[in-house]
Amino acid sequence: MATSQNNTVVKVAGSVVGIALVLFAGIFLFIGIVFLILSAVFLEVNKSHAENYIPTEAVISEIRISSDSSDAYATYVVDGKKLKAKLDAYSSDMYEGQQIEIYYNPENPSDVTYLEGMRIFTTVFTIVGVVLTIVGLIPLIIGIVIIVKCNKKAKAQVSMADEMKPADYSDRYTNNDDDRYGGLGEGIE
Repeated sequence: MATSQNNTVVKVAGSVVGIALVLFAGIFLFIGIVFLILSAVFLEVNKSHAENYIPTEAVISEIRISSDSSDAYATYVVDGKKLKAKLDAYSSDMYEGQQIEIYYNPENPSDVTYLEGMRIFTTVFTIVGVVLTIVGLIPLIIGIVIIVKCNKKAKAQVSMADEMKPADYSDRYTNNDDDRYGGLGEGIE
């Protein structure tokens, strides 16, 4: 009886651990997949900008760093007109006076993108997404294996318990007062 209770405790504990691992993994997988989707979106935007925007040389004219954001501004010339625009990416290695290549929208020259910065951003999102997805997959697989093993063990113990039930021989013997010895012959007196 104690062995049966110990097995039940082990099965329940194993199932709880397996389910906890699956839930833990689900969080990492979800976040990893979100990062991968965002990196794919950024990659597509970068590709679109590279194909449809016009490259030009620019100079970082201003960097604003505050407690909640860091922004870089670039000046550039389009059709002889000097423009200044906030870049869509900032990196700590940027400095004022740095020459960079930006891409501007030919229909709206103040709409610019700094593709090099966006490529770095996209790469970081991709790496984080892959790492989080792998970190999520490992406990997911382990959790599923634990749950499956616990379920198999539980089914095996239930079937063993069924096989070990005492046999019911009531249908083989008659309950007759003259047959006091379970139908083994004539009553012995």
